[in-house]
Amino acid sequence: MGKLLLKDSPQDKALYEELSRKHKAYGSDAIWIIQNYETLKFEYPDEWIAAYQEQVIDHDADLKELMRRLQGRFKEDAGLVAVEYVSPKKVEVII
Repeated sequence: MGKLLLKDSPQDKALYEELSRKHKAYGSDAIWIIQNYETLKFEYPDEWIAAYQEQVIDHDADLKELMRRLQGRFKEDAGLVAVEYVSPKKVEVII
């Protein structure tokens, strides 16, 4: 597995800042999904949703179709869009 080594060059600093910004944006969208799950489960029951900039930008019952559209729209950044399955049923976690 390769490692990303950042040097002190302006290009490396810019890359680090961009990656950090994207990571924070993804986290904000994932948190937004959690915070709005009760509403989302009524609007998108049994579907996959894609959230970007704290709003649903696409949804589909078929994950492959949703990802195909996201890859067409976001190219290599498609993995930075928060994607979650929305179940209308109560999910119990047993630990």
